[in-house]
Amino acid sequence: MNVKKTFCIILLFSLLFLAVTAVSADDDKSYSIDRAFVELTVGDNGLLHVDEQYDYAFKGQYNGVYRDIPLKSGESIENVKVSAKGAYPVLKQSDEDGKKHLKIYLYADEAHTKKIRDCDVSIFISYDMKNVVTLFNDIGAQ
Repeated sequence: MNVKKTFCIILLFSLLFLAVTAVSADDDKSYSIDRAFVELTVGDNGLLHVDEQYDYAFKGQYNGVYRDIPLKSGESIENVKVSAKGAYPVLKQSDEDGKKHLKIYLYADEAHTKKIRDCDVSIFISYDMKNVVTLFNDIGAQ
């Protein structure tokens, strides 16, 4: 009889453990960046134009992503634009401790009422950086 009681207790704990694991599996979330692409273009006036693309694979529900762009003294960023494929983005930006902080909220619907969940999203960020590149007039002589 003692063996039956022990077996029932082990079985009960096993079932309880499986139920807890199944519940926490719903809360399990992760993401990966499957591809990152950055293109830099230096203009004749020394303005640095930056185009970035990040391909995310989201598992679970997410609000969005962050992007911090470090800045040295005298450098600045302007004309920040964000678009996305696979979600509807909303950009919030701020300047914090020597960096431009971009918070990109991602929504599953155009009305921005539903968060993204279990999807692939490509995010495109473009901006101009001032006072990053110094151009010099080089002269070639024969």
